[in-house]
Amino acid sequence: ASLMVCVARPRSAGLVSLEVGDLFAASWVSSSSIMFEYLRKPVITGLKPSRGPIGGSTNLQVLGTSFAAGDVTCAIGGFQLLSGEHVTSSHIRCSLPAVDKPIKVSIEVSIEGDAFTTDEVLYVYENPLTVHGLMPTSGPDSGGTAATVVGKEFLKASALACRFGSASNTLVSALWLSESLILCLSPASGSSNVSVAVTNNDALNRSFRRTGFRTTRTARPVLGQVCQAMA
Repeated sequence: ASLMVCVARPRSAGLVSLEVGDLFAASWVSSSSIMFEYLRKPVITGLKPSRGPIGGSTNLQVLGTSFAAGDVTCAIGGFQLLSGEHVTSSHIRCSLPAVDKPIKVSIEVSIEGDAFTTDEVLYVYENPLTVHGLMPTSGPDSGGTAATVVGKEFLKASALACRFGSASNTLVSALWLSESLILCLSPASGSSNVSVAVTNNDALNRSFRRTGFRTTRTARPVLGQVCQAMA
């Protein structure tokens, strides 16, 4: 016979030589060139973001330990298998598919066709948020305007945030008032018109929904005006 199947016994991670032979005759044939590697079992410890819209396309960061390099398969709730990307030994990237309705699903991964993880870390699909408007729609470029955002599906979560403009450093935490109202303080801005985006999670992707905000130049007294006022 030219083919046999062997079941590996449990042991610690590392390389071992592979030997074949007759167990009862105590006759073994080994070759130093044939090696088998025991790998540590991959473990998923978290997801970033941990929630997103039912429309999918969320760039999901799977965080954990012992992610070996190789072809990655992501299992989404046990109902769909998709190719993933190995980034580092603690980071795998998966692009999530769309679903029909809000649902919680477990995310598991398999590397090089090995058994899937069984950590049951949950991702939450939710209805996409909607932004209807902003009050007020303008404020001084020095920032500090309390802008009320009107919309739907705002979640009372620590990741709820507004972004004024496209720069990541203009992301500010939002104060949740209700599922349809949140409050954000505008940061200082050198632009006259900026978009205002809102997200329920901590991913800078399609979870954002936008509206507009206009900044006005803050009046600053010149030296002559100050001296005249003091006379």
